[in-house]
Amino acid sequence: MDEGNLAQAIKASGAFPSLFQPVLIDDQLLIDGGVLNNYPIDELRAKGMDVIIGVDVQDGLANRSDLSSAPSILFQINNFRTINDMKTKGPKTDIYIKPRYY
Repeated sequence: MDEGNLAQAIKASGAFPSLFQPVLIDDQLLIDGGVLNNYPIDELRAKGMDVIIGVDVQDGLANRSDLSSAPSILFQINNFRTINDMKTKGPKTDIYIKPRYY
């Protein structure tokens, strides 16, 4: 979103399907943009951003033994897609940060 109510935009950004309801803004039901594009670097470049700082907080893939429920399998599918996306998107970032988790 380029304009509008910041609080509504933040609420829509956190509206992950099956966990939170979509947010109605200007006759559109909006959800977390990460469902479609978790790291929109090409869109930022197209807007003319000079320097892009990106933080990759994507989880790794779960072990087979951890995939014991429908939600865990759905999260695995999403994680697989976004991990693969980062192989091409990460190198396009001017300052790329990948925190280590312990």
